[in-house]
Amino acid sequence: STTFFLSGLRFVDLAAFLLLAATFGIFMREERASSRPTTASVMPLQQYVRLHVGSAYLWGLLGSVFGAVYVITPTIQLYDAFIHSLALGFIGLMLLAHGPVILPVVIGRSFEQTRLSNVPLALLTLGLLLRIVGNASMLVFQSDLLGISVALSGWIDLAAVVAFFAEILRGVRG
Repeated sequence: STTFFLSGLRFVDLAAFLLLAATFGIFMREERASSRPTTASVMPLQQYVRLHVGSAYLWGLLGSVFGAVYVITPTIQLYDAFIHSLALGFIGLMLLAHGPVILPVVIGRSFEQTRLSNVPLALLTLGLLLRIVGNASMLVFQSDLLGISVALSGWIDLAAVVAFFAEILRGVRG
């Protein structure tokens, strides 16, 4: 009875992750299709948002796949990968994408779009890759260097947040 209940819960979890992956895939496809006609004459803010939103959907899709694999085979340690992919990759990048759009309106100031860069995106992506690849590699190889890279990933993510807020402050000041 307990085994059936647990396997039933796993089926529900798997279905949820697969539906989430399908949703991210559909949104990613629609986002790319809707941004195609205007790519020749887009403003820096539109390019910035499009790149960050596309990256966020990619991380969401990847996190959903990690979650589905984790549910199917919980012995493979992908919990950390799917949590970080969804929380930092999807949610974090959506915050980076929409911050320059929302924050100036909230504080009632204009925003200089030319001050935007992809440095926070690059840092967050690097931090996520270090963590996920480092953790996956540690399943096979025991290395202090891999452990250091996983620990360092959090500091790189923090640097991404600091770079983002510095970018926002520069843009609001004009």
